[in-house]
Amino acid sequence: MNPPCSRCGKISSALQQDFFSPKLLCVNCLTLERAKMILNTLPEPTDQEYDHLSEWEQDFLISLRQKWQGKEEISDKQYQVLEKLWAKVNR
Repeated sequence: MNPPCSRCGKISSALQQDFFSPKLLCVNCLTLERAKMILNTLPEPTDQEYDHLSEWEQDFLISLRQKWQGKEEISDKQYQVLEKLWAKVNR
């Protein structure tokens, strides 16, 4: 029998280890954990790197952080944009 996801409890044969812990997570939960990590590492409005982002990108980050605090999930498209912003900031 396959083990359950450490985050949501769903049984899956495709569990993967979390990036920063020994937890086994399903693909959806792994994506959410990565999004959380990215949001925590991207610049805040008080950081100098924040000025390198366009106004749209700054507004996008504010919106996503508010969604995250409200426990709302982000869409696949939002996650893709988040990955692009993370790559841009970490060049």
